[in-house]
Amino acid sequence: MMTSSAPDRTCRLCGTPQPTDHWRPPATVDTGSLLDAWQQAPPISRYCGLCGTPACGEDILDHLQQEGVSQGEARLYGASLVSPTPEVVAFMAGWDVAAKGAADQSLIPFDIWLNRAHTRMLVAQSILTPDQGEAIFRGLEEIEQLYQAGQFELNPALEDVHTNIEKYLTNTLGIEAGLAMHTARSRNDQIVTDMRLWMRHRVIVLAKLSLDLMHQLINVAGTHLDSVMAGYTHHQHATISTFGHHLAAYAEAIRRVVLRLNHWYSTFNYSPLGCVTGLSTTFPIDRHLTAELLGFDGPEPNSLDPIACRWEPEADLGHILSILMTQLSNMAQTFILLGTQEFGVLKLHPRFCSGSSIMPQKVNPDALEVIKGKAADVTSRLSGLLSLGRASLSGYNRDQQWSKYLIMEACLEAMPAVSIMARMVDTSCRPETLHALLNRRIGVDTTRLRDMAGTG
Repeated sequence: MMTSSAPDRTCRLCGTPQPTDHWRPPATVDTGSLLDAWQQAPPISRYCGLCGTPACGEDILDHLQQEGVSQGEARLYGASLVSPTPEVVAFMAGWDVAAKGAADQSLIPFDIWLNRAHTRMLVAQSILTPDQGEAIFRGLEEIEQLYQAGQFELNPALEDVHTNIEKYLTNTLGIEAGLAMHTARSRNDQIVTDMRLWMRHRVIVLAKLSLDLMHQLINVAGTHLDSVMAGYTHHQHATISTFGHHLAAYAEAIRRVVLRLNHWYSTFNYSPLGCVTGLSTTFPIDRHLTAELLGFDGPEPNSLDPIACRWEPEADLGHILSILMTQLSNMAQTFILLGTQEFGVLKLHPRFCSGSSIMPQKVNPDALEVIKGKAADVTSRLSGLLSLGRASLSGYNRDQQWSKYLIMEACLEAMPAVSIMARMVDTSCRPETLHALLNRRIGVDTTRLRDMAGTG
């Protein structure tokens, strides 16, 4: 009997809260029915929608294989191979059969947070009464509970997340003060603040994922200090190197990505709330209070700048994502080549590969190839973000709305790639496997050489 404990409603790697209907763990069942439970559950319920980490231990299908459970129905092609976990299947399938969802759906928790901070400030400044503030807080708490239960859906007729929440307070819950909640702000500063909060959260998660990948590379590199292989220039053998040296180089590249993410955080962790349309307001608001309540380092010093330059934080993050994905693409291409029969240096774990619909012997490095494709996709979105920032009259312009879609989709493509690459490094770069391949490839028993060197 193998059991699976129910995970919390937060991602075990990035810590992101998961709505109940998006994180429905398999029941505790015996080995024979566990595979069925995973097959019957909708894919979105089995892994984090942000970073792609599985809800259950990622070795679950390896355990099934060890217990002798058939994998044939779980894998479409290549029935003799261990099946990929659901988030890997979703990663490789892209958007062929899955929907991306409404952009503003992911802004709901941040807009609720913003509304609470703004309402508290309005009460503190005597713009709203304490009774009005209390009524708004109760309504926002009810909306938050509905969202966490997966029961708060946006109405397209109401255009955006801001209006949906306000109308739910006033029309559905009957809270008249819901209209007053919008005092001394515009949807302009509201969406810019929502996006700052959304991006800040992604930057924190992405930094954690990148650090995890960097540490994985460093740790695995340490196990390959004597894994001798060729160093290449011009795609030709140049001199003797080690596999550990190559992995450590990639770790350095990821370290620089983390530094860039830290710089983004320190540059843009300032609150646009209270900038209104970019031209401020005559209400006696306290922007320092709302900035503090939202976890910012302070308010933006100029009210016009964050509205007119809404595209800039998005483009800056898009640039970091492009560099990150380009590094992952280079890493992926190296692993693909080293895993071919011609190179014979690396054996890719079949969990991250696919079979063929016609050639049963094939083990195709699909996850790595998908990372290369996603790298091209993310880089193209950076071009779009930079283009949106051009030729705009100072102030808000509706075309800037598209920066939201571009950066959201760039994050959606990039973040699972980091998590999956970290697990590929762990599972595909095992010392014993690589040593055997290298010994056969270059005709040198590195273990024997090490022993000889140690004995003089």
